[in-house]
Amino acid sequence: MAETTLKSFITDSEIYVDKSLFIQHVIDLKSYLTPITRPRRWGKSLNFDMLKRFLNVEVDQYGDPVINNSNRVLFIGGQAVLGNGSIAHYNRLKIADVEGW
Repeated sequence: MAETTLKSFITDSEIYVDKSLFIQHVIDLKSYLTPITRPRRWGKSLNFDMLKRFLNVEVDQYGDPVINNSNRVLFIGGQAVLGNGSIAHYNRLKIADVEGW
């Protein structure tokens, strides 16, 4: 079974439920340990891939942050060129509207 990532899910799926406010919830918890228990197939891996992409800082070959990186486009919306040369259009996710993110 292929690994499902946020990027592939948004790009390839016809239906995507925006759960990006999960990121704000995890950050606001400010706890040392947060157990996440859900039954199989309830999106735990997808949620953590989303959190990883949100917190990940993409850098160029010199270690400088990339301004318009592909992870940022997933959250703020816009267009990105995929590996096969096609253009993907992303809608703005709810976390992008949270003040101060």
